[in-house]
Amino acid sequence: MDKSVQAEVFNNFYSGKIRDVSETENGMILTIDMSEYNEPHSSFFRCELINCREFSLKFSRMRVLTDLNQLRDYEIEMLDTQLTNGKLKVNCLVNKINKANLLIETETIKVYGELNREIPLLELSIIGGLCSDGVGIDFYIGNTINETYYTERYVKFNEELQGYLRNKEQYVQRYKEKKPKEAFDLLIGLDQYGDKLFSAPEINQLINICDGLLGKYKTDHINNQKIRYFAEKLKELCEEAKLKGKLIIAIGD
Repeated sequence: MDKSVQAEVFNNFYSGKIRDVSETENGMILTIDMSEYNEPHSSFFRCELINCREFSLKFSRMRVLTDLNQLRDYEIEMLDTQLTNGKLKVNCLVNKINKANLLIETETIKVYGELNREIPLLELSIIGGLCSDGVGIDFYIGNTINETYYTERYVKFNEELQGYLRNKEQYVQRYKEKKPKEAFDLLIGLDQYGDKLFSAPEINQLINICDGLLGKYKTDHINNQKIRYFAEKLKELCEEAKLKGKLIIAIGD
């Protein structure tokens, strides 16, 4: 399995807590609790590291733990994951106060949800990348920003996904050349750090944009699958807003 895919898999467990670590004949299994962050999807995942060659928790001052019995004594919250020298480096918060790195070198990964169902990595990536607490623009139903403080329902426009679409649609190049706006620009041109209240006509534009994305990005490429998943969810949110006589608010991180 490509190392970058492994890193993406672990990034889907951002803010998850490792509840157990156990060894198998050819690797290891992590039990990851996402119950606080992943509703309405599976709350617990089993992540199987196949042909795992390294699994260690590295604290500051070069202190390293490899003993599983000792590892189980800690509460480990997983943060972001990077690739370093061919290994996964999962930034962690240990016992809520101490920073550490979980270093992993494994051949491949399998993920299982509740009822022991294996979750295809593409499906996991789509769910995790678009419904996590990561960086991006959050879309809410409401007429004021204050209304968004009282709702947990939102659709995230992941930062990486927006960047991918901007590149595919040549948004930055067209912007620099001051060319006329195109069909998807109302969405992909959003300020990643600002807020926007969409008017009723703009909500209709968003729905048309979602339909356009669904029609254009229809291959099985992982980013295209993410785009379609996002477009379906945003379209549902827009249609619900229209039924309720409300507007859509986009809030950047």
